[in-house]
Amino acid sequence: MQRECRSVPVEPYQVEGRTLIGVIPYDSPSPPIRENGRRFVEVIRPGAFSRSLQAGGDVISTYNHSIARLLGRTSSGTLRLADSPTGLRFEVDLPASADDIKELVERGDLRGASFTFSTRRPGSDKWSGSTRE
Repeated sequence: MQRECRSVPVEPYQVEGRTLIGVIPYDSPSPPIRENGRRFVEVIRPGAFSRSLQAGGDVISTYNHSIARLLGRTSSGTLRLADSPTGLRFEVDLPASADDIKELVERGDLRGASFTFSTRRPGSDKWSGSTRE
């Protein structure tokens, strides 16, 4: 399995108390990606996260993919993930050490998220022209 990372816009981010809420949207093209000499965009289709959510593994939320900036995790209940009609909804209860992140979201400076994933098997992607699903 190959680990990959993707950045996506999150609209709208909300902060309710110390809880950060957002949705990784379905059917929205990614920024252009260059990989193996090919330029393309990716689209996350509805149900893309279903198998992982059903497996119930421990998922962590970090700032800038740094474990030193751990924000929450599903096994402790401080990160909640749910499939919704519009995308993968997340809620993370921010620790006091993340006041800077809360402020960045409230000011509108932080408007996106990224996630790391492993592909199921090479060559299992669906292509439509220059769009990978």
